[in-house]
Amino acid sequence: PYSNISSLAVIRPLSLTISKFSSSVKLGVCCVIIEIWHGKDLLRSEQTPVAKFVQDSRGGHQGTFTFGTKVTFNVLVRDLPHATRVIFRVAAPPSMKSNVTYAWCGTMLYDFPGTIMRGASSIRTWAGNCDGPMFTYSNMAADGVASSGTLHVDFEDYTNEPSKRIVYTPYGMNSTLGGYDDELNVTIDQKKLLKLTPENKRTDRLMT
Repeated sequence: PYSNISSLAVIRPLSLTISKFSSSVKLGVCCVIIEIWHGKDLLRSEQTPVAKFVQDSRGGHQGTFTFGTKVTFNVLVRDLPHATRVIFRVAAPPSMKSNVTYAWCGTMLYDFPGTIMRGASSIRTWAGNCDGPMFTYSNMAADGVASSGTLHVDFEDYTNEPSKRIVYTPYGMNSTLGGYDDELNVTIDQKKLLKLTPENKRTDRLMT
């Protein structure tokens, strides 16, 4: 059985490692842009260094971009809302000034019950650019269906113990169980991250 650790106890920045991108389309060079979203609000954005395409020894257009890059965001895990999304964009490097996104994928930072993502994850990518941050899928389309490859990501394990897991807990809650509606528990620290929408402003008035 697992023992739960409250997300409020994780006073460490959010971090993950972009391992590699396995592409079914031959490309030149690219980087991975990682964005942290809550609803329609972009909270943070970072990107990897540029990597080159290495063609598969079996030939064809299959190949791999190897990054092995750890990305750390300037935000603490404890301050991120339950509905935080992570969007990945495989794009042409800024030096090319082409502003082209070759592929994208996304996932929720927490699953529905409130357990944070950790460990290795292989996420199928859609070809082209992301239409909006609300589109996130942990397992993309089957091979050959609107897919251009697979992004391999290692999410930080903040416990380093397989028997323990980080579970979302809103501020003001003593429980270590997740699944609460964080929209009603926006904290002072989280307000610095979120742009107050009319709905959030209404909630903010109720809290003050």
